Amino acid sequence: VQSQVEGLEQEQNKQLKEFNEFWDKRFDEFDQNSNEIINFMTNKINKERKKYLDELQINFRKSIRHSKKYINLKSKMENLSKLQRFEEAAEIKNLLEIEIEEGIQKFEKENSIKLDHLMIKFEKKQEIDFKNTQIKINSNKDGLQKVKNTEYDNLVKRINAQRITIENRYNLERSQKLKLLQTFDPVKNLNATKIFIKTLEFEINNM
Repeated sequence: VQSQVEGLEQEQNKQLKEFNEFWDKRFDEFDQNSNEIINFMTNKINKERKKYLDELQINFRKSIRHSKKYINLKSKMENLSKLQRFEEAAEIKNLLEIEIEEGIQKFEKENSIKLDHLMIKFEKKQEIDFKNTQIKINSNKDGLQKVKNTEYDNLVKRINAQRITIENRYNLERSQKLKLLQTFDPVKNLNATKIFIKTLEFEINNM
């Protein structure tokens, strides 16, 4: 029986070790995948934010209302070009580009509050999506932990059941042999008495 108990303990230790190794690996893989998802989301957010800002700025520029000075310079440049007075037209073009840049800067300054508001609204939506992703990852990890706990409980139950089975078998055999020893009549079995007692004592002591 002692050898059975020792063999059972070795097998149980092996099962527990394999269980822990399996779940350690599974959680490592889960964490690695989760980090990849977070990194992907972070890069995606940064790219979308830049793209959205660029689109806003482009759309703002398209909606710029040109000043009278701009309209006059453009008309003058076009007329000079038609008259093939290209040097003068080039000078007017430089003035026109300056006027355009100044108009853009003025427009962006006047609409910076609107631009900031739109960006804040966009970034808030991104933050919500990012938090929802994190919540989902944490929820999945909690679910995985519950599965691990359930399987661990089942493993412990099987181990305890095996141990109890061996202990019950040991107690039953010991009880039977003690009872046999108590009812043994040495007078009727003189030749077997010494051998029987020694064998029985050896077995009981080594259970």
